[in-house]
Amino acid sequence: MALGLARDLGEIDLVLMLDSLVRHPDFHPGELTELPTRLRGLTRLRRLLGHADPRSESPWESILRLFHDVVEAPVESQYEVIQEGRFVARGDFRLAGLRVLHEYDGDIHLTVEQQRRDLARARRLDAAGWIRRGYTSYDLTRDPDGLLRDIDASLGRRRNPLHLRRWRDLLQGSCLTSTGRVTLARRLSPLPVVT
Repeated sequence: MALGLARDLGEIDLVLMLDSLVRHPDFHPGELTELPTRLRGLTRLRRLLGHADPRSESPWESILRLFHDVVEAPVESQYEVIQEGRFVARGDFRLAGLRVLHEYDGDIHLTVEQQRRDLARARRLDAAGWIRRGYTSYDLTRDPDGLLRDIDASLGRRRNPLHLRRWRDLLQGSCLTSTGRVTLARRLSPLPVVT
């Protein structure tokens, strides 16, 4: 099944599937090395398995992590901020070596109670000298340029146009876009019968 998906899904969609798969107790990545390499999709599956992370807590969090991978911004997943031996917060991603957290903020953050918790958490992070940036699906699909600007500024690096181009190419091949959904539908539909 995973091999069939590796042939048909876009890379973003496949990484989402792999994040789920690597958490399953019956999945053993070593078994992939025993399969003959001539199987279609296996090379791609093995390559993308390196991007999978069982610590991912949501599909959009996985997509945010993959964005950081694509734009060559290393992150530490599920990073615990500790100050003077006390727990401050756990963030989705820490930009490697920096006191900067990047997190995916879904709909749950819109409830009044969650907003109270989020604001208290933001104050704790600020007091500990951390920067916390939240992103939404819009940032990842419609305004990735803004997210990349934040990353480049944090890392103190110059803009590389290839980063955004690679992300947009992956995005177009995924089910996150209408183009990607049409492409997948064509791949999965049986060939028309010619009489």
